[in-house]
Amino acid sequence: MKPQLVISASKDGSVRLWNIETGICILIFAGTGGHRSEVLSVDFHASDMSRFVSCDMEATTKIWSLTESWKYVEMSFTWKDDPKTFPTQVYNSLYLQLQIVQITKLNRWYGCEGDACDIRLWQPQLKENSPGEGDFYVRLVYAIPDSYHRIIKFSCDLSMKFVSVGNDKGDIYVWDLKSFPPVLVTVLSHYKSKSLIRQTAMSTDGTTILATSEDGTLWRWDVWRGLEEEMCGLLFRST
Repeated sequence: MKPQLVISASKDGSVRLWNIETGICILIFAGTGGHRSEVLSVDFHASDMSRFVSCDMEATTKIWSLTESWKYVEMSFTWKDDPKTFPTQVYNSLYLQLQIVQITKLNRWYGCEGDACDIRLWQPQLKENSPGEGDFYVRLVYAIPDSYHRIIKFSCDLSMKFVSVGNDKGDIYVWDLKSFPPVLVTVLSHYKSKSLIRQTAMSTDGTTILATSEDGTLWRWDVWRGLEEEMCGLLFRST
C-alpha cells in the first residue's frame, strides 16, 4: 500500500487521484465513463491498490482499475518539476458499474444501505471480453434496525472481519463478516446515546470504534475481554 495516494470525491461528478507527498494530481476519473452526479464516497480496495470504488447521488456505483495508468502513479513519486506541469491524465475506462437503489456509502468492500435498512454484500461478476460490463449479486445481508436515514456511513477493520454501523436510536451494530449466515457480534448502546449515529470508524485491528452523533458528541468504544464478548464506551462531547 502507498499511504501517499489519496482519492478525492467531487461535487462536479469527478474523482481525482492525488500524491499528497508531491502535491500532484495524477489522474482524473471523469468523462464518458464517469459519474453524472455528485460523488458521495470513494475507497481503495483493502488489498489491491490498483482498484477502487466510487458511488454517487444517483445510486450508481463504479469500480475502477488503475492498472493501465499505473505508470503515471509511479511517475508522480519521481517528478521533480512544478506539480502543475505534471501530465495529469483524464481516465474514463471502467472496471465495472452497478446501478442500485439508494446507495449511500462504500467502504473497503462493495455494500450499500437501502430502503430495507440493511447493509448488503455484493459480488461483482464480469462478462468475458466485455470490459466494464457485468452483474452484481447480493451474497449477504446485515440488518440495521431503527435506521431510516439515507446518508449513513459504516466502517470495517483492515482485515475485513467486522463491520460497524449506527442507527437512529444511537446504537451501533457490529457484524462478523467472516460468518455465514451473518452473525451479529454485539449491539453497543448507552443511556446517553439517543441520537442518530451518522458515521463509524474502526481501527485497523478492530479494537476501537469511533462514532459521530447528530447531537454533537463523539463516542469511543474499546474492546473489553474481546470484541465477541463486550465493549466499554467513552463519551466525548464536542466544543
